[in-house]
Amino acid sequence: MRTIAYAAPAEDAQPSPEAVHSPLSDDQVPEQQLDSSRAGHPPLKREPRETPETAAAQTAGSSGATEAAAAADWQVVLGALRTYGETDRRGAERLLATYRAQGEVTPNEIVGVIHEKALRLDSRKQQNPMGWLLEVVAAAAETFFENRAKEAQRAGQEASRRAVQADLLEQQNAYDQFCEDQIQAEIARRYPPEQPKRLQDALQEHLQALRKEQPDWFGRVPEVTRNEMARTRLRAAVRESLGLPEFARWRIGCAARRDGKTTRTELDVARV
Repeated sequence: MRTIAYAAPAEDAQPSPEAVHSPLSDDQVPEQQLDSSRAGHPPLKREPRETPETAAAQTAGSSGATEAAAAADWQVVLGALRTYGETDRRGAERLLATYRAQGEVTPNEIVGVIHEKALRLDSRKQQNPMGWLLEVVAAAAETFFENRAKEAQRAGQEASRRAVQADLLEQQNAYDQFCEDQIQAEIARRYPPEQPKRLQDALQEHLQALRKEQPDWFGRVPEVTRNEMARTRLRAAVRESLGLPEFARWRIGCAARRDGKTTRTELDVARV
């Protein structure tokens, strides 16, 4: 039988300062210890370290995308130019550079200028038709941006005009509803539902007035039409007695109330 002896650690042995203050990195800690120390917590994600190689690859990818977009642009312009003759990419690139030196522009907008100017192209009169086309399209760059700015201004003015009309129509509808509410409230006050005879007597008075004012018409139309006209006259009389404001003055009252200049109702404002 062999006896195995174990050496006990020295009682006064102290850990070195590096051991106390320098925690091990994940690469130095055994995998079992990492798993036990992270029990109950989500696993830590290691972010990939950026190296000169990865940075160069990202830069190259971005540059490649930019070059691809530029190539797509001049190819669109070149395709339009070749509709009218032979040329190479340099002409398309010069047109793009000329226009983009003055502002933002898409290849399709330049294509529109090419087709517009090509309507004046006469290969029988120009010794170099493609050179002439490139020249007139490039010379039209300043006019193109001026016209586009004017069109944008006109579009903005038209949008503003439509917005004003829409707002005016909305206010007109609100005004009509306001008047209707006032009239209905006054009719309900004067002729309450629990006293129907008061309303019948008022309508009868208007029917008699209609018979006196328009006897021929009164005799021709049916009773339903006569009763409807009597109700219309009654509403008109109630509205007139209320002294409702005109639309323009009602708008002023609404605007003042929205601005916090008054707390009165539209009707109160109109009666000032």
